[in-house]
Amino acid sequence: MIAVGVDAGGSSTVAVAMRDGELLRPTTGPGANLGVTGIERAAVTIGDAISGASESATPDAVVVGVAGGGAESMASALLTALTARFPQTRIEVTDDAHVALRAGVPAGDAVALIAGTGSIAYAEIGGNVYR
Repeated sequence: MIAVGVDAGGSSTVAVAMRDGELLRPTTGPGANLGVTGIERAAVTIGDAISGASESATPDAVVVGVAGGGAESMASALLTALTARFPQTRIEVTDDAHVALRAGVPAGDAVALIAGTGSIAYAEIGGNVYR
């Protein structure tokens, strides 16, 4: 089984894959903020990172945390584009702030303050999301 995690922000895109519990080499590419680069360009950047991290094998599962992924229409469009490239892969697209929050606090109420190329205060409290 190959699982890939992607962090696609404004400055760079990083993908990391695991094959049967073994960490493969991470792949880094240019930024893929949906609002800045557009869906098509972001999908190519993210897709190339997924392919690089998975050593060109078809991944079984991919989670993409992407800047601009909090907008449902943008996330849906990116999911459609990535599914076209990886039709046999289970793919989830979410906001990069959600991924950052849950990397630090896997469950329960939490707040993240992110300051980088873009900035956001993001919280998940009582099942509700606050941006």
